Formats: sequence, structure tokens, C-alpha cells
Amino acid sequence: MTLTSSLLSGSRSATWSQTTATALFSLALAGILIAGLWAMLQLTPTGDIVWRLYVAEQVAQGKVIYQDVIETNPPLWFWAALPWHYLGQMLGVTPYQVLAVGVTGLAMAALWAFNSLTRDLISLGQRQVILLAMAISYLILPLGETGQREHAFFVASVLWTTLAVARMEGKPISSAALLITLAFSAYGFALKHVFVLVPLLIEGCMMARLRRAYRPIRFETLGLGAAAVLYTVALLLFAQDFFSRIVPMVMVAYSNFGPVMQLAPSKRLSFILGTTSFAIVPFVMALLAWDKRSLTLGFLVTLTAMLLAIWLQMKGWRYHMLAAQGLSLMLVVSIGAKMVAERRWAVAVLAAVGLAILSHQAIYKPINRVLLTKGQPVFPTLRKFVKNEPQDSRIAILSISPEHAFYIVRILERPIISRHYGMWMLVGLEAPQMDPKKEAFRKMELDRVRREYVADLTCRPPDVVIEEYGRVFANRLVSFNTLTYLREDPDFDAWFGKHYRFDKPLGYRQFAWRLKGERPKDQLCERNP
Repeated sequence: MTLTSSLLSGSRSATWSQTTATALFSLALAGILIAGLWAMLQLTPTGDIVWRLYVAEQVAQGKVIYQDVIETNPPLWFWAALPWHYLGQMLGVTPYQVLAVGVTGLAMAALWAFNSLTRDLISLGQRQVILLAMAISYLILPLGETGQREHAFFVASVLWTTLAVARMEGKPISSAALLITLAFSAYGFALKHVFVLVPLLIEGCMMARLRRAYRPIRFETLGLGAAAVLYTVALLLFAQDFFSRIVPMVMVAYSNFGPVMQLAPSKRLSFILGTTSFAIVPFVMALLAWDKRSLTLGFLVTLTAMLLAIWLQMKGWRYHMLAAQGLSLMLVVSIGAKMVAERRWAVAVLAAVGLAILSHQAIYKPINRVLLTKGQPVFPTLRKFVKNEPQDSRIAILSISPEHAFYIVRILERPIISRHYGMWMLVGLEAPQMDPKKEAFRKMELDRVRREYVADLTCRPPDVVIEEYGRVFANRLVSFNTLTYLREDPDFDAWFGKHYRFDKPLGYRQFAWRLKGERPKDQLCERNP
């Protein structure tokens, strides 16, 4: 008996070969866990993760989200970061370090639950190979984006789908695995409204397959429903500003923000389809292998829901792909393992090629970029400029890109001036709306954002202000200049002209302004100017 066949077939009695294979699996899994934790601790996280932890820090200090710190997403993702902040304070380490260790612990819980749920669905050897793929998808693939919403969405989707398949197959389900699945799912599916596509499509498949035997009222569906009700109540009680302050802005501005919006409208769909082309690999492999196992079919349905979520968001950011890429990796590994066990070498080789393509696109290229750019790409001239400023220098970067407005200032440990993540909303707010209601919201938000930025700059005057200009596509070509936008307020224009002088161009459509003399004294400002 060869080691390969012992590892992949899982159908023979416990021999020394199988014992050796299991030992190798344990070593490999431990290696992935250790490597993932080490890499998370070594790499600089990207902008959204740094912002998430910053918002949690501000909330812990008594600041009010959507007033003292402005964020467009619902609050759950930030509330869930509070334990990392408090534990970091107790242990004397950074919240991100606690997050990295916590994610590793969550990975072990998820892997255990998946192993329990698939015990009677997949043979031991193949299950071990899929567990390794799941560990890589959860710990290695998202490096730099660890803690993103799609990161949680991935494990929630995998466990929920596996639980549904086990239900349909009439397999026994342990209480612990059920509770772990519910916990991951209640959190993961609540992070974005489009994430509910997974449980909705899975329920539809269960209904179609089981027909009269289908039971919508189950422990996990009741738990998911109860969690949704509790979260809604929490929103209404503790985050009313999200509905009154943020929803209007999102309605008129958010759709025009993101990499896709830098393209002409005619090229946006092809760009999104191109970024999700990796998903072709598992569908083609399942067809070539004619893999009709319930778990494979369930994962393909879930992958379809994930792709729909990506297409509906129409953004094109790398982290939007994390869940779909991770599940694609698991599917290709699962199909390949089955082909090796059945000695269908031609399809197994194709699976290996597909795995190599996926690994290059979803793991190597993104992680290499994170290594080269030390977290997230930032204009090199801007990074150098901020780094050369005194440590206590206040630097206000008026950029539509959060990585230039907030991220570079935060990771270089300079004071944060603005309550906003960046001026990303300016592009959308500068584009007139055809709908009268949306146009009214647009004008209201355009004025409100200006007042907030003016208040932030005049209440805590910066030593340096960096302006940015450019042109991007919204529903039309929009030109913008971030400082000119603020100086449309005549009082601020006079204040700025009195205290600041032009310093120098920084390149990349950015210019620096510096104080003429002493910094004006800080002022107490209204929370809602």
C-alpha cells in the first residue's frame, strides 16, 4: 500500500501506512496553523483592517460611531472587534496581534466542526486533504486581509453548506458541531446583506431535493432567525445614526466608489467577470470528474451564491473574492483527491493544473503584493513625505483613497485628524442624480461632509494639509479637487488662506500645504456640525 493511496482513499483498515498518513496530516495541519499565525503577525494588515481596529478603539474610548467616527458599514463588524481591543489592552499587545491569535483559534474550531460534520460523508483520507485545503483557505489565502467580512463569510458558508448536506443525507450531527456552525453563520451572514444569498440558495436546494420531507424549522434556522432579530434590535437601539446619517450617503455615493468606477461604464462588467474567472476552474473540474457527491454539489451552489454577491456589489476589490477563492480551492482539492483515490490520473493531473492556477492567482500574487508594498499600495512619494515629518506632526491628507487619507497616517503612527476614513464619497456626491429624492440627499450630504471636514481641520488644526485632484467616472466623468471643495465654504477659505501656504507638489496629483507660523489653538467643536 502506497502512502498516497492510504492518504487519499481512507477505505482500508488501520495499518502502519494509514497511521503514518494520519501523522503526516497532523504535522501538515500544525505547519499551516503555525505558518499562518507567524505570517499574520509579520505582515502589515491592509487599510480596512487597520480602520476596523481603529474604530473599535475609538468606540472603546467613548466615541460614538457614525458621529465621532464616520463609517458606511453596519456596526457589527466593529462591535466584534471590541474584544480584540480589550484583550490587547489587558495583555499589553496590539489588537491586531490578538486578532491573529484569535483567528487561529477560530480556525481550529471551524476545522473541528467541518471534520465532525463530514465524518460520515467523506472517507478519512479525502477528508484530511480537504481539511488541509480549508486551513490554507482560511489562514494563508487571506493574508493581509485577515479579519475581513468575506473572511468570516467563507467559514460560515462552508460550515452551513456542510451542515445542510449532512441534514439531507440523514447523517448524525453532534451538538458541538451544530453550535459552532450556528455561531459562525449567525455572525458571518450578518456582515453584509448579500451574504444571505448562501443560506437562501441552500434552503432552496434542500426544498427542491427533499420535497415533502423538507423541514424549514430546524435548530440552525431558528438560531439564525433569532440572531437576525437580536441584531436588528441592537441596530435600532444603539446605531440609529446608521439609518439617519449613513444610509442617505450610501444611496447616492457608495455605488460610485471602487476600482470598477475608475473604468468606463462599458468596461465594468467585463472587469468584474474577469476578476471572478478563477471560479471557472472548480466548475470545469466537477464536470470533467462528473463528481455528483452531495457535498460537491452543495459547494458549487454556495460558490454560485458567492459569485452573485461579488457581481451585485460591483466593486472589484481583492477581499471581495476571498470567500469564493477559498471555496474554489477546497473544491478543486476535493475533486482531485477523489480522482487520485479512483486512479483517474488524467483528471487528477488536470485538477493539479487547476490548483496551480488558483494558487498563483488567489495566494501567490496577492501575498507577494502585500510583501512588496508592506501592507497596501501607497504612493511612494506620499509615504516618504509622511515618514519624514516629525512624529508629533499633524498631517491631514484630503484624498478620495482611504489608503492615502487614513491608512498611511495610522501605520506611520501620526495623529489622526479627521473622523472620516477618506473623502471617497466626494466622487459620488459631485455627480448629480436624476432622481429628485436622491438629488436632495446628494446636496445634503455634500454640504454635511464639507461641514464635518471643516470642523475637524479647524478644531484640531494640522501642521500639513495635502490636497488631491483628478477625474474619475461616476455616472459621468467627474473632476474633483479635495481642497477646493472645502474652500467653497467662505469662512474656511479665509481661515485656510490666513494660516497656510503652498509647500510643494508630491506627485500623483497631490500637493502639500504647510502652516505659515504657529499652529492655531485647538477648539472644542460640535459632534454634528
